[in-house]
Amino acid sequence: MSYIKASGSTVEKYPYSIGLLRKDNPNTSFPKRMSDQQLASWNVYPVVTEDDPAHDSATQYVQSASQPTLVNGVWTLAKTVVDYTAQELADKLADKRSGMVITPRQARLALIQTNRLADVEAAIAAMPEPNKTVVQTEWEYAVDIERTSPWISGMVTALGMTEAEMDQLFELAATL
Repeated sequence: MSYIKASGSTVEKYPYSIGLLRKDNPNTSFPKRMSDQQLASWNVYPVVTEDDPAHDSATQYVQSASQPTLVNGVWTLAKTVVDYTAQELADKLADKRSGMVITPRQARLALIQTNRLADVEAAIAAMPEPNKTVVQTEWEYAVDIERTSPWISGMVTALGMTEAEMDQLFELAATL
């Protein structure tokens, strides 16, 4: 439970606590548990925090106000929905992709399910050297396949996929 020290509708200190009330009044003996009415006699009030509003967590986040406001006699900490900036969305996507790591087995199973396995082999065969040998080696001998690997970025183009489609392929593979 969070508290506020206020006079009328004016905030004196937030956040506030019963421990701070005791510290601010060292010569006063307070009961171990204080009722809201007892706290109010010292201008200390509980703060009610609003529930998170509906939002799309992929593109938005919930932000709490820095100070509660007095709403119908109750100190309330409001919450609002804020859109991620373009840079925040890009950073969030980069973080997500950096965690996408699958095994070659998972990759091949996902490609089979999406009818793209033959496309990968054809795309590698059509690559110019030295990329062809590098990608062929990665494809055949990698222990893990990382979404952020440069050769995966090249495969996005070679397969005519979008970055989002490659993300979906990795997400599918991770479940196999």
